[in-house]
Order: sequence, then structure tokens, then C-alpha cells
Amino acid sequence: FENLLEDRHARDENEKSILNFFAYDGHSYLWMGDASVDVERQLLLQYPLLKADILKLGHHGSKTSSSFEFLDHMNPKLSLISVGTRNRYGHPDTVVLKRLRSLGISNLKTSEVGMIQLKSLYGLLFFRTGAGDFGIIPS
Repeated sequence: FENLLEDRHARDENEKSILNFFAYDGHSYLWMGDASVDVERQLLLQYPLLKADILKLGHHGSKTSSSFEFLDHMNPKLSLISVGTRNRYGHPDTVVLKRLRSLGISNLKTSEVGMIQLKSLYGLLFFRTGAGDFGIIPS
């Protein structure tokens, strides 16, 4: 479990949010906090080999995060978007959802499925949602 890019150039408080990387049972996870495209660039420069099987998108799927280059480099098996239903900011942004679609990256949005639970057992990764969805994430 690591906090990444602790010493970064940040223009505002959102860009200072915690970035977490962790690995467990053969799977890697990256939680992007409220990171912007600029922070994504800094992250890739400092950690050029970084990859994540599960990626929690930055800033609730805002258009200021989740650049095409970043998503393409990470190439996650599943992306998670923590976002409220009918939020006043319009998150996630349609441009981010189009990027995910064009790269073939599946996503789960809390606004649609509620809680998202991930479980790993002997290298198999499963998800379950508050809406009753269930799936297996391939190795």
C-alpha cells in the first residue's frame, strides 16, 4: 500500500488529494482522489511503469481528470466512478465516459449501482454492487 506523488505541483486543494496504490492477491488498484490531468501527467512521469487493474477515476469522472493518455496507459480492467445521483456538477462528464468506451474500459458508477464491493479469493477478483450486479474480473 503506497501513497503516490506526495511531493507534487498542485494548483488547488483538489490536486493535493491522496493518491493510493495497492496490490493484493495478484491484482493492482489505483485510487486517484480528485487528481487533475496535470497530476496524472506528473504521476506517469514519476512512475512510468505504473499500471492498475482497478482504477477509481479522479474527481468523480470530471472532464478535468481521466485524460485519454492516462486511461490508455493504465488500461484498467474496470474503472470505478464515485459520484452522487443527479449531482449539481454533472459528473461524470460525457467526454470521460466516451474515452472509457473508446478504450474498451468498463465502468461502474455509484450513482447507478450504489455501493461497489470488491473481493479477491485465490487470485480471482469479484465485484458486487448495491443494485445486485455481480461479476468476475479476469486475470
